[in-house]
Amino acid sequence: MAAFDGSGRSRRALKEAIDLAAKLDKPLFVLNVVEGMPHGLTAITYAPSDEAVVEQAIAQSDQAVNSLLQEAHALAAESGITITAEAVVGDEVEAIVEAVNRHGCDLLVVGLRRHPGLLERLAPSTGKSLSEKAPCSILGVR
Repeated sequence: MAAFDGSGRSRRALKEAIDLAAKLDKPLFVLNVVEGMPHGLTAITYAPSDEAVVEQAIAQSDQAVNSLLQEAHALAAESGITITAEAVVGDEVEAIVEAVNRHGCDLLVVGLRRHPGLLERLAPSTGKSLSEKAPCSILGVR
């Protein structure tokens, strides 16, 4: 399984997962996690409520997620493999762990980034949190 959020680090991780799946002739599941309320809606909570604006923000968020899933499928197709991909809403770490369990994955491929200094102690990186909670091996890609 590869976690893919469209960032450069997750794109490198996805490409590594695709290469591994192709070489090992294994299936690949790709997960995009949308954390809670889309960013556009967060701003709207502080503005007067306009149903059309809310609908537009939701549509834009859905479009962005669909674009990421299409990108994942296209990258896999370039390597001659077909993937299963989905997006879920929730806490990133919890959603990834739940998907690993649900799909019986034996390897999780994630992009790594490190928070500087004190921030690392206050808000551990997703990779670190996954290393403590995931029930399978993890390949971290820089």
